[in-house]
Amino acid sequence: SYIAYWRGQFTKALQIFQDAEAKYISPGELKGEYYSPTSSLHTFRASILRESNQLNLAEEYFLKSQEITQYQGLSDLSLDNLIGLIWIDVYRGNPERIKELEELIPKLPAKKVDMVLFHVARMKLTLGEDRPDLAKEAFHWLNGMRAEWTPMQNLENTYLEWIRARLFLNDEGESLPVLENELVPLERQYYFAESARYLRSQVWIKVLQALIYQELGDFTNALQATSEALLLAKPEGYVRTFMDAGSPILPLLQAALNNQITPDYTKLLLNSFSEPGHHLPLFGDTENSLLPAIKPLTPREQEVLILVAEGLSNQQIAEKLVLSQGTIKKYLSSVYQKLYVHRRTQALLRAKELGIL
Repeated sequence: SYIAYWRGQFTKALQIFQDAEAKYISPGELKGEYYSPTSSLHTFRASILRESNQLNLAEEYFLKSQEITQYQGLSDLSLDNLIGLIWIDVYRGNPERIKELEELIPKLPAKKVDMVLFHVARMKLTLGEDRPDLAKEAFHWLNGMRAEWTPMQNLENTYLEWIRARLFLNDEGESLPVLENELVPLERQYYFAESARYLRSQVWIKVLQALIYQELGDFTNALQATSEALLLAKPEGYVRTFMDAGSPILPLLQAALNNQITPDYTKLLLNSFSEPGHHLPLFGDTENSLLPAIKPLTPREQEVLILVAEGLSNQQIAEKLVLSQGTIKKYLSSVYQKLYVHRRTQALLRAKELGIL
């Protein structure tokens, strides 16, 4: 069951957990007896429920496990439960609990520190669209760890999260490594994940490839990678893996739906973004890809967009227009909303389609 869980074969793992619960765990609990694997099974089950976005039920199982392990001090399992509960709070939009995890680091054995820092970085990235400061902190830590990356060392490693941070920071207009250069290493990583049958990593790599192709303006390959990710993920009901990609994945999921790729599952994913804490509209209720009428850009918004098209960073645009970077970000945010896009590259492509540029 543990092997199935770590490989991301959640259907198989859950079936084993349910059988164990019916035969051993529940009868034992009625007698006040707890078998040693009970708390571990609760934790693994909670982790699967968290991935399927059943947060309330996941929280319940993390707490069940924590209740059993409460007298064991800061054991490995107790730490896993704490991290799981903090993840749920982060998904609910509460960044404060990340500090609780950071404050725990001095009390941890050395072998656990990097693992916890990795979770901290991932949590910050999850909140990064609304908190660019947290995303930058995560990127700098991941960038330092990237030098130690080797394929197969850790299939859910800092490199994949570095890619996510790199994608996010692209909107900041900073001078960063070229995304196209990461396609070959990602494909190599996918080969290792496929050989080892690590499904979670396979799905995440396909999502990252899709986002890179989208950023490069190659929508054919972006949709192909998205389709592959959906087909891999659907049997196991992955949800949070797609949600962790943030709003840039939305146009690709919508395109997949318009092309009838796993339509019911894709619609479920799109609608998951509209749950409390995401503030995004419902998707999947249209039978075509037409967008609502585009609101006209103001002269200043057009000016900013033209400078973006010239390749200027936010800082360079601010200097040229004698405005603050914060003001430039507000103009760009307004442009994105009016054009129904989420990133610089998408805005430029949409503006060209509409004849604005």
